[in-house]
Amino acid sequence: MSYRSKVLALSATLVALLLIYGAGIVFSPARVAARSERTSLLKGQASEAAAVSLGSPRGQAGGPSLEFSREGGTWVLLDQGRGLPLVASRVEALLSGLAAVKRLSPRSEAATGLEGFGLGPGAGRRIVVKSASGKVMADFELGGYGPTGDEVYLRLGGTGTIYAAPGSFASALGQERQAWLDLKVIQPPLKPEEVSSLDLRSSLRLPGKEGAGLAWKASRKDGGWVSPQASYEAVSVESVLRSILNLEGQDIVALPPAQAFSKVQASLELGLEKGGKIVMEVGASAGEERYYLRSSSGGQVYLVSGYSLGNLLRMPQAKE
Repeated sequence: MSYRSKVLALSATLVALLLIYGAGIVFSPARVAARSERTSLLKGQASEAAAVSLGSPRGQAGGPSLEFSREGGTWVLLDQGRGLPLVASRVEALLSGLAAVKRLSPRSEAATGLEGFGLGPGAGRRIVVKSASGKVMADFELGGYGPTGDEVYLRLGGTGTIYAAPGSFASALGQERQAWLDLKVIQPPLKPEEVSSLDLRSSLRLPGKEGAGLAWKASRKDGGWVSPQASYEAVSVESVLRSILNLEGQDIVALPPAQAFSKVQASLELGLEKGGKIVMEVGASAGEERYYLRSSSGGQVYLVSGYSLGNLLRMPQAKE
């Protein structure tokens, strides 16, 4: 090999090594972290948040938004002027997840190509968190996930630079309204031993169920249950009772239609050991094999499936 060829080969090798070295510096984790911005998604403590607004779900422009408010130490969903109970731990987990994001990585400053980040017109979801004084603690538009699924894209204030953030908090923001609501009918929850009597009456006809024409009552006595109608197996009465205490709706109706309870088709009354009672009433069909149910415990109106009602509106097994 000639001297000239050797020089050219060595020069090419040197250039390649320099390129590799430069790429290593530019794309090294340390450099990437250095280019990241120390910006928290939530300004302040999670405990200071008093209002959370979740805009229309991603890809559903004009769809229903969700408005959460902290009232009396708990969280409610604002719906048609009413506050519906939320699973407070889920809201708190969301706020903690936002507070945990301390660094954002710039991905693009271009005003075009937003669709590739899930931030095209009507594609993103606007998230706003405020304190009790109205101070904005968080305001960003949430886009789609990155190629690995470990990060999510967003824009602060819904405009400008597109950032990538750890995506662990974002899964909660994809949940439907019902996933946030506390759908337990008995509020606060009761233990079976806190109930002293049951009184069930029903004219509701459910496919394949015995609800129509059902009427029975029982009360606790000497560790069992007694009834003026028959002698029932304690285990069977307890089974019905547990089904009542564990009843969950599929949704909560802020303003039910006027005809929802024009005719009560079933009633369930629980007498309490400490005194007082809880009354639940089943009204009209709401369609899709669901019925309106109202409860004096919590004062909400629920949509309850016919299947769930069938587990409640049944006779206990009589002793042989």
